[in-house]
Amino acid sequence: MPANPLNPDVADPVAQRLTAIETTLAKSEEVQPKTEREEIDDQISAIEGRNSPYVGGSSVLQNRSGQAGYDKLITEEGDLETSTAINNRFRLTLIARPVFLDSGTADGTSTLRFGLLPTGVAPPAVSASGIGAEVQLSTPDFGLRFGSSQREFLVRNWIGGVRYRPGNGHFTFVFNRDNVKDTMLSYSGSRDPLTNQVWGGVLANAYQVIGNWGDGNSGFYTNFSYQSITGDNVASNWRIDGTAGTYWKVYTRPEGSLTAGLNVSAMHYNLNLRYFTFGQGGYFSPQQYLLFNIPVRWSGTWHRQLQYSISGSLGYQHFVEDTSPYFPSLPLLQGPSGSFYSGQTTTAANYNVDARIAFQVSPNWLVGIFASANNTRDYNVAALGFYVKYLFQPRPLQQDLMLPSIPGWKGVQPFTLP
Repeated sequence: MPANPLNPDVADPVAQRLTAIETTLAKSEEVQPKTEREEIDDQISAIEGRNSPYVGGSSVLQNRSGQAGYDKLITEEGDLETSTAINNRFRLTLIARPVFLDSGTADGTSTLRFGLLPTGVAPPAVSASGIGAEVQLSTPDFGLRFGSSQREFLVRNWIGGVRYRPGNGHFTFVFNRDNVKDTMLSYSGSRDPLTNQVWGGVLANAYQVIGNWGDGNSGFYTNFSYQSITGDNVASNWRIDGTAGTYWKVYTRPEGSLTAGLNVSAMHYNLNLRYFTFGQGGYFSPQQYLLFNIPVRWSGTWHRQLQYSISGSLGYQHFVEDTSPYFPSLPLLQGPSGSFYSGQTTTAANYNVDARIAFQVSPNWLVGIFASANNTRDYNVAALGFYVKYLFQPRPLQQDLMLPSIPGWKGVQPFTLP
């Protein structure tokens, strides 16, 4: 189930909780039973620790299906981060992001071409690794990020983004500049074995408007996005896409609740640049893409310390890809009658599963694990990861006492399930 992109206002619930605690203490300071006093202490701890500074790390292993040496990709990505709140109004976060990429070894049987190599000649086996970094500043209604992609990659880029939600309203405006991470060519760039020229390292500059109406029981969401897409020695491209959906809570128990919904998404790229000859981008870019699915989500808490979420969806996806020139950025080599990759039309079932667990091990330690699998966009993708956070200000173990924190730059809470 898509997460609500709008963040709760942290001021009102904090003030209400603090007022209630002060009133209770004033009336029953000497006669309060110990267990009730401990409960009050936990509530005070929740208020004092809601914006705790923290240090943490995470690691994600992802495997994307495809032909080895071309569109197959194994990614190992980590995040090493430290974050603090400034005057309980701003969150400042510093992140170092090591990444390792491996596309496997081509066996020479693929009909795909690589760079300027002729058909049937396999590209050399390569891998890529490097460390990127970024700094983030955020409030409930504003987020900012700025950094760099992995400096050791063949193609290096500046990345960044801005999030703004005017007046705590229904709409959020987002600009995000980031790598297209479909394949090694699009993510880190590749080197042509014949000419030694580098191409790839594709960047998407995305402008997005997100709308959200509703609460935890039911709601409606939409978003619309435009992207300008560039790369080093790659033909320029652009994309438009949109999503609309609704959700409602259909079943509730003390340990959790079931939410169901309907979702439809569509997108269009100007050019099909999914291939690996010089000038292609190596990323999925259909001229028509339509997805309809039915998402469901079961989420809740267990023993008041563990949050969990199990979600999935089933539906259909349909996409159309136009023919594409072998060398879209080299008109002299392509020529007026050069070779073209064939177009295709595909309609198939679509699935997505995702499971997440966050466990408050102690007042200062939070750990989580997550796993996902899907076949969206014509590839099978599976991921497994974990994260650990140490909070300098202790927080109560009971999840039902947690108060909203200052979110990260995307508007996601740092101490709860995303």
